[in-house]
Amino acid sequence: MSKILELLKLLPALIAAVMALIKVFEVPEYGKEKKAAVLLVVGLIFDTLSSFIELPIEKEKALEFVGKAIDAIVAFFNAINIFKHKEVNPT
Repeated sequence: MSKILELLKLLPALIAAVMALIKVFEVPEYGKEKKAAVLLVVGLIFDTLSSFIELPIEKEKALEFVGKAIDAIVAFFNAINIFKHKEVNPT
């Protein structure tokens, strides 16, 4: 139960960091590459933190969660037009 509480405490900071990274790596039409870049940075942060403190979750589980969070955040940003999509000219 205490690990769950620890995770819940970390969740707002993690989501805020992921949102910021998504915006930093925003380049239209490179979704897979952007997601990979965000996951790479989160993995590096995880490795760095885990060398100092014991984290309440394994890296693979954290990256799995972050991957799903990225998909949800990007879908939200697309829905509210934060990310602009290139217009396709019909020929």
